[in-house]
Amino acid sequence: MKRIVLILVLFAPPVYASLDSVRQNFVNYYSAAGADRDAGRMRDALAALETSALAYSTPGYLLSDGSWSDINYSDTPTGSWSPWDHFRRLTV
Repeated sequence: MKRIVLILVLFAPPVYASLDSVRQNFVNYYSAAGADRDAGRMRDALAALETSALAYSTPGYLLSDGSWSDINYSDTPTGSWSPWDHFRRLTV
């Protein structure tokens, strides 16, 4: 019985990933770590990202306290909850 438990413990895959692994995977995915930045598709994606970032940081749109002028942060969550837009803009 002990031998079976030992075998299961040794060969069982880890159930939970560490928080550092999850964070690093998130960063690598959203930063395109390891991608060829000279590829045409990547250049197009980076240009579109730059355009979005410039639009989201236009003076008067992104306020000095880190909020956006068009988002109602006291809004009650619904299907189109505007604080969700805040999070989406942070990924840009």
